[in-house]
Amino acid sequence: NEVVRRFGENDAPGIMDAVAGALVNQGITFLGLYRAEEALEVWSEVERRFGESESSKMRDSVKVALLGQAAIESVMGRTAAAIAAIDRVFQQKGAGSPAFDWAAHMFRAEARLVGGDVAAGVRDVEAMLAVVPKLDALPKGALDGLSKIAVELGPEKMRDLILESPASDLLLPLTTALEMELGLEPRVAKEVAEVAEDIRRDLEARRKMKPRDFGASAPDFGTGPG
Repeated sequence: NEVVRRFGENDAPGIMDAVAGALVNQGITFLGLYRAEEALEVWSEVERRFGESESSKMRDSVKVALLGQAAIESVMGRTAAAIAAIDRVFQQKGAGSPAFDWAAHMFRAEARLVGGDVAAGVRDVEAMLAVVPKLDALPKGALDGLSKIAVELGPEKMRDLILESPASDLLLPLTTALEMELGLEPRVAKEVAEVAEDIRRDLEARRKMKPRDFGASAPDFGTGPG
């Protein structure tokens, strides 16, 4: 609030980058306090104020704000609003980083699957998996997000999508867990099998989870501005 009060009307590019980042972080703080509607209000302000910016930093702030909006809308069951927010991520200027593409496809896939549009959800999963080799490293929470989607799609379909994608070697623990779910006995190193067993326990927990358990589904924003 103090950053916005002091510098909110200053139109110098560097200052506006900082204001946009402060608002994004305020939304993340609201989310951590389970004040989702206030987070939505702040992130909507980021989009309104900076959505047409030419600054790459401000564009990144807008993308994080839109991803946050989409995650909350999806958890609250407002899938059309979640999908619309992700669509606006892809409409932002500039190529952006693969990490943003990964997160956008992941959130939109989940929203589409929850909303019953399986074909469109699968297209987003395929696009998301195609991005994986372009990432410096798997984003924090990547396996968690993929596990959510696997519960919606089913283990066999998710395994097949991964095996047919450029990400198959990079997601071996997940495909191993899915094969275990299917009653198969994959031959993998002990370390991979141990990670796969952890993922299996997570999948089981997700199947038992209440559909709109916001606390359990709150997203991680590892790509946000500092």
